[in-house]
Amino acid sequence: MRDDETLSGYLTRLLELVNQMKGYGEDLSKGRLVQKLLISLTKEFDPVCYVIEQTKDIETIEVQKVIAALRGFAQHLDRHAESTTEKAFSSMSINQKGSQSNSGSGNNKSKKNWKSKGKKWDSKPQNIANQGGKHVHGEKSDQAKGKCKHCDKLHYGECWFKGKPKCYGCNRFGHLIKDCEQSNKTERLANLASKVTEPATLFYACHSATIGRNVNVWYVDSAYSNHMTAHEYLLIDIDRSVNCKVKMGTSDLVQSIGKGTLAIDVQGVTRYIREVMIVPGLDENLLSGGQMIEHGHWLVFGDNEVDIYEDKQLKELIARVEMKGNRCFPLDLKYVNPPMVNRATFREPSWLWHRRFGHLNYISLKLLQEKDMVHGLPKLQEPKKICSGCAIGKSHRSSFDKEKAWRASQPLELVHSDICGPMQTITLGGNRYFLTFIDDHTRMCWVFFLQYKSQAFNIFKKFKNMVELQSGYQIKKLRSDRGGEYTSLEFSKFCEEMGLERQLTVAYSPQQNEVAERKNRTVMEMARTMMHEKKIPLKFWAEAVNTAVQN
Repeated sequence: MRDDETLSGYLTRLLELVNQMKGYGEDLSKGRLVQKLLISLTKEFDPVCYVIEQTKDIETIEVQKVIAALRGFAQHLDRHAESTTEKAFSSMSINQKGSQSNSGSGNNKSKKNWKSKGKKWDSKPQNIANQGGKHVHGEKSDQAKGKCKHCDKLHYGECWFKGKPKCYGCNRFGHLIKDCEQSNKTERLANLASKVTEPATLFYACHSATIGRNVNVWYVDSAYSNHMTAHEYLLIDIDRSVNCKVKMGTSDLVQSIGKGTLAIDVQGVTRYIREVMIVPGLDENLLSGGQMIEHGHWLVFGDNEVDIYEDKQLKELIARVEMKGNRCFPLDLKYVNPPMVNRATFREPSWLWHRRFGHLNYISLKLLQEKDMVHGLPKLQEPKKICSGCAIGKSHRSSFDKEKAWRASQPLELVHSDICGPMQTITLGGNRYFLTFIDDHTRMCWVFFLQYKSQAFNIFKKFKNMVELQSGYQIKKLRSDRGGEYTSLEFSKFCEEMGLERQLTVAYSPQQNEVAERKNRTVMEMARTMMHEKKIPLKFWAEAVNTAVQN
């Protein structure tokens, strides 16, 4: 802050600089901005800065609260200066009055009669004589305050401001309006406000009234801090990590959603306009003159047009834009690719088969292709890009260390079972659980959906009758956890009558039933990834689970 600069002018200049930094992607924290504001003020603001630093947390205090405190302190300083000046003038008037009254003592001297507007202040002159060593005063007349023609105030004696010039800007004496600091200060603030607000307001008013909107038209102006557009599909190489607020001509703040690159065709040559901000709701496409200068271009304004050159040699002319009737410079650009081409996508075979098999990992896909287990499966290459559906749907903890487990030698010799649920979303059929049965020998899996866990016993009886009839084998062992649906009296009694061996896991040891637990996790991962990518409502999770099991 300069010594001759006002607080309002400095704050305007500082906030404008901060907005420019945010527009270029610089993220300024509250603490950094407040600290910069406090250490950059002049010496007269040291008391309020010291109080703020000692009583407030610089890292969390709002910038607007600091600015409000500084403005209040500045107003106190201004009022203190004004009251001091008025007191000084008032004391001078009193001293003048006293000196006039005291100067009347002496031998054979009469007090001068003051006149105002042709009227005497004293009805009779006061004669002062010295008789016998004593002062004898004549008859004292009544005096009354008269309105002074110089300062328009009521006072006694000669006006202190007589013969001094009066400023018609601040109504004070001793200087003219051309030398008045307060008038110049007000004029500077008015000019600054007009520079900040008028261009944006006039631009939108004139343009809306004269020119129809065209997506190919970009307006060149030095008032914009960044290239900006609301049409995201015009850009390539979009970076979503760049988010900042853009101040509009109406002082509204609009959140940008990223920046990208604009590819244009200039005289058969492809050129790129980089760092174009995406601002939703923006009516027009804007080209910043300052940003083009930063990228090495030269802009020459004059003769009702602006010439854009490649470099400072001014030899290669890129574009010449004529000024229209509303004092704007519209530049009609030709894009390299049509907007719809930028939105087209190419389906790679690897991604297609990855989705077809329920987001199966690429190691397993390569194994299917090498062993020719799937007809028509081409040779696939693992893409470098990470699948978003797999990243969200396959999050899990690391597995436990395990030794080689026993495997069944024939179908239905050992069946694994587990219930998954309850789900937060109820299916269209009113189900909240699903029950799986896995054959240890063939790893064949069956899935059933339940409304309540108590239905598990009836479903198991149906499953037993179905698989034994279709396969010709009988279930010999059933492995499950110690859930109430498996340890009920009727379930235990049924297994004893059928001669089934029960294998119940130890409490809080799900790894002992790892086949069923991992199968449920695999099924849920496939269902979540398919639903996430296709944006299917959660109420269809049963259909997704059934599809995953069938795969």
